[in-house]
Amino acid sequence: MGPAGRCPAIGPAGSPAAPCDPSSGTATHERELPAPAAALAELSRSHGIASTAILAAAVTALLARYSGQEDVSLSTVSPRSGYAVVVRTGVDTADIHATCLRDGTGAAMAKFIAMTSRKGPFPDNGNEEPVPAPADFGLPAQDDGSRDDPLLGQNMLGCTGYRPDFAALQAASTRVVVAAGKESDGEFAARAAAEIAARLGTGPAVFPGDHGGFLGREFGRHGAPAEFAQTLRKVLRTDR
Repeated sequence: MGPAGRCPAIGPAGSPAAPCDPSSGTATHERELPAPAAALAELSRSHGIASTAILAAAVTALLARYSGQEDVSLSTVSPRSGYAVVVRTGVDTADIHATCLRDGTGAAMAKFIAMTSRKGPFPDNGNEEPVPAPADFGLPAQDDGSRDDPLLGQNMLGCTGYRPDFAALQAASTRVVVAAGKESDGEFAARAAAEIAARLGTGPAVFPGDHGGFLGREFGRHGAPAEFAQTLRKVLRTDR
């Protein structure tokens, strides 16, 4: 509140104060967004997707178009070292994200399942392999218009660019256990778990089933929940 019960001016110097209710104890300053920013904000609201995810997809598409390459990967800048870390997995995670924005969740999830269930390393020409159909995995082929899937629509780019601070993890007072499913051996996630565990100087804890081994017919999948629970108890009781 300003003097004499008036709302204070909020905003750049010289800009008028926005009307507000003196009884609320707060004030707001509304500013009209430039046309490009307003269009981005509307696109974000209408599809339920973070504006940063839309920008990332747009930049990826532009880089692919002007470079003539389809396996473009965005980079993230490390705040400690200041250099860019480019993540290249042999599979185009940016393409999965772009597929979600363009064709919907079913088409993108089909590509994601094919990626995560593949045994062994990805070939350099992996993007040239046949694209699986959503029906191959019991997924809907029709686009329902939603773009709010947290994995495919938002986290696909950010998660794959994350690099753990191994020195900090090794120095942590808490116990760090990296786990993988037995049936996932050789797959993308299991290979990543084994590599991270090796960097930490340990081996991965192997659990029954795949990465859904704890499920008991939920979501149409049947893992080994009893065996999973036994393994979990054993892992938790093991000294560091």
